[in-house]
Amino acid sequence: MITSSRSAKLHRRPRRSLGFRSFRMSTKVILIAVIAGVITPVAATSVAVATLLFGSLPGNLPEKKPSLVSYPSYVTDSAGNPIGVFREFDLTIPVQPADVPTVLKNAVVAAEDKRFWQHKGVDAWGLARAAWTNYSEGETVQGGSTITQQYVKNAYLTGERSLSRKLREAVLATQLERRMSKEEILFDYLNTIYFGSGAYGVGAAAVSYFGKSVKDLTLSEAATLAGLIPAPTVWSPRVDSRAAEGRRELVLKEMLDQRLVSQEEYDQAKALGLWLVTDGPPPAPATLVQPQPTKGGSAYPHVVDWVEQVLLAKYGPEKVYRGGLTVQTTLDPKLQSMAQQAVSAHLEGTSPPVDMALVSIEPATGLVKAMVGGRDYNSSQVNLATGGTLGFQPGSSFKPFTLATAFEQGIGPETVYNAPSRLKLPNCDGPDCYINNVEGGGGGRMTLRNATTNSVNTVFAQLIMDLGPQKVAEMANRLGVTAIKPGNDYGVSLTLGAYEVSPLDMATGYATLANGGVRQDATPILKVLDHDGHVLEDNSHRPGVRAVSA
Repeated sequence: MITSSRSAKLHRRPRRSLGFRSFRMSTKVILIAVIAGVITPVAATSVAVATLLFGSLPGNLPEKKPSLVSYPSYVTDSAGNPIGVFREFDLTIPVQPADVPTVLKNAVVAAEDKRFWQHKGVDAWGLARAAWTNYSEGETVQGGSTITQQYVKNAYLTGERSLSRKLREAVLATQLERRMSKEEILFDYLNTIYFGSGAYGVGAAAVSYFGKSVKDLTLSEAATLAGLIPAPTVWSPRVDSRAAEGRRELVLKEMLDQRLVSQEEYDQAKALGLWLVTDGPPPAPATLVQPQPTKGGSAYPHVVDWVEQVLLAKYGPEKVYRGGLTVQTTLDPKLQSMAQQAVSAHLEGTSPPVDMALVSIEPATGLVKAMVGGRDYNSSQVNLATGGTLGFQPGSSFKPFTLATAFEQGIGPETVYNAPSRLKLPNCDGPDCYINNVEGGGGGRMTLRNATTNSVNTVFAQLIMDLGPQKVAEMANRLGVTAIKPGNDYGVSLTLGAYEVSPLDMATGYATLANGGVRQDATPILKVLDHDGHVLEDNSHRPGVRAVSA
């Protein structure tokens, strides 16, 4: 721990070495102070912030970045047939400062920058708090950027992650606050930030998520949008309704704590939980989220959704919605048609909530040739094939992963086990301590080869106890079943497929075995070209990873 007296010396030295007689420091001195903040976070940050707030800073505001020309991105199947378009939702919705309701401004300030109305562009307390937290944790876990700094980054700078860019952002933020009112800064910020699903600005976001003008947003809807800002792709209610609900409630609590809403207003808004319109009528009054407006024209909307998520994670919304990408997917139109017919035939005569998903992967390449995400996209936008927020119990189809673990440990297919029709687990009492064979068969002794052929539960229960559930979990994860985490506490029922996984995971695991033990991670992307035709990604030839010996 460095003492405060040592910290003071660190702060005085740069000032003396530069020969300054006053507190008018150049940006080079600020840079030194910020670097010193790595060692003495609170005191050094205070020096830098004091300079930004009160010092005479060099330079002028640069010109704003020109309005980006927006080119939609086009998606095709493997044969080049168009199957989807990614474009920003609508930036032509006219939004005036008077249209933005106070409840939305309060929600965003409460969530993003609670001292927005008091600071001068850079929040000394916020920076010091973030610096101390990051110093204590040994890593960057908290940011100190104000709304003004975020706006400066969006309007004037690039997204480069560097100390010099962060420093310039802080300098420009203080300059901007001397030239624009807080209301003007907040409006410009709200009118340009990204809210997910191709929606830039609060006007587009209000229409996209709630089907209404921004001026008509309720407290609950405003809190929902404010909660999206740090990670709109991850926390979208259409992607993860639970995470979005958690963010909504967190923003409402911040507003209550900051006395921006009354207890009564908070209680009423909190009771209106998020509800996707595509899930049918809500069981109680709720905050209704409208369906994604950009996928309606696609014949394969679940697939296009998945492609969109993969692209956003790798390239970000600017390239996906404005960059004019050409995305050739791995989808084989003939196999996709067969897959849809197969699912429809199996679902015939049934009704929700009975549903089905299908994934077909080419083992040697990992290319997803066909995918059906569920019964009807208009009824549910959750892609059951990739898991979404749900999973399936794979049942006995999980047993080969236990068998692969056994082979790797030297237990061969001719190893003999007792095969009773019912097996009591050791050191266990109660009705859940018994393993039964599904068809009641068993008796005598049986090789692993025959136990696999006949899917004998009692033999595989003994096998996983010999191997250890953690070893089997590690094998499954290595083969591509990502939902199974080696560190989790699994029991004997793991080998019987009692833990939820996605069809995509299972298809990947089986494809790895079919590919001689070489795993090719599943992908829906064959090739991506930028607006000028340059290749950004080509997955037609990937080396793969040796997961297990052939």
